[in-house]
This record gives sequence, structure tokens and C-alpha cells, in this order.
Amino acid sequence: MGRSAKVTISLPSDLLDEIEQERMERHQTRSEFVRGLVEETFRGRREQHNRARYLRGYEQCPESDEEVAEADRVGHQVLAAEPWE
Repeated sequence: MGRSAKVTISLPSDLLDEIEQERMERHQTRSEFVRGLVEETFRGRREQHNRARYLRGYEQCPESDEEVAEADRVGHQVLAAEPWE
């Protein structure tokens, strides 16, 4: 994990109660639980950002009809070689 730093934050008591209940059910320390939530949030944002970039790129340069046909042809060849029962 690397270096760690302690931080102090203020939370509404009802939110802290939810955190405490959930973290105890997961058998995690408060630090483990909050760190996990932060990591999930950032990972989700990165994934959302990457999906948006992919979609923008695809909209700007979609595959051609020839590329689709070639992918279809190769897919059929690969699947034809499989021992289907």
C-alpha cells in the first residue's frame, strides 16, 4: 500500500452509524472499510471515464463495413474449428 497518513473527518452521526454497522458485518476496521469505499469510488470514476473516452473514440472512428465483415468471417472460421457436440 505504501505510505499512509492519518486524516480526521466529520460525519453526520447517522452516516457514521451506517458505516459502523456495515464494517462490523464485514469484520473490517474503520480504516479498512473507508479506504475500500474510497478506492471503489475512484475505480468506478476511472472506469466511467474510460468508457466515455472509448465511446467518444468509437463515435469519431467506427469500424467500416469491411472491418465488420472480416471480423465476422474470422469468427466463423474460429468457431467452425471448435468440436461442437
